[in-house]
Amino acid sequence: MPVNKSVWIAIPAKNCAHSIEELIERINALQLDLSIVVVDDCSQDNTGERASKFDNVVVHRNDTVMGYGGTTTKLYEIAASQNADYVINIHGDLGHKPEDLAPILATLKTTGADVVVGSRLVYLKNKFREHGVKVLFDSNLNGGMSTTRLAGHFSLTFFQNILFNQRLNSYHEGMRGCNREALAWILKQNLPVWYDYDSTLLVMAASSNLTIREIPTPPHYDDRSNSAAPPFRYGLRVLFNSLRSFRYLRSIGKAERK
Repeated sequence: MPVNKSVWIAIPAKNCAHSIEELIERINALQLDLSIVVVDDCSQDNTGERASKFDNVVVHRNDTVMGYGGTTTKLYEIAASQNADYVINIHGDLGHKPEDLAPILATLKTTGADVVVGSRLVYLKNKFREHGVKVLFDSNLNGGMSTTRLAGHFSLTFFQNILFNQRLNSYHEGMRGCNREALAWILKQNLPVWYDYDSTLLVMAASSNLTIREIPTPPHYDDRSNSAAPPFRYGLRVLFNSLRSFRYLRSIGKAERK
């Protein structure tokens, strides 16, 4: 049974048999006294079976494919049912370093923020101040994040900040923690089922005046990672959902002024 039901690590997993055990072992090695929930999105391998070997892990398998966003919603529902105080997301394919969970949890606990984002772009901006444009081309500095992907993230974030009058460093991060109040808020939102879930969530959270903190997290591209969205399709979906969110928020603002 889970050892501590107040802190949950939420892992969306699809065909992650190659990585899920290492991920959980590295999380447990942090000795943070926490529980883990894995939602298996109809894997064609034994992801769920491998994850269930650990005493502090709850495994749920979707009956039908729910997608990244739908699976993340299911993770949040399970954590909320356990009265979680804090929930932190991390991908099941080692697309993030589990060691970066510790500063996110510490920031949640010490700052009172509603949402804490592990931001690659904050990290890279700090490196840019130290090393200049070399960051764009040196994998030792950028963690293997391609120039194309980096430019795409900066461009989309720039557009979204203008559209929503915000100042976030990035809306495109999958490692994210939230407190109990933010968790309840998230579950009331109508969020996408695809990879644009994270971006839409942060847009809505910022526009709803939730307190968001971004902490630097080094980019990490493990060769085993399989959760990256197709870049061109992702960019189009983000633009579409941003415009739709803008219209929705503007309609709410008009209704409140009447």
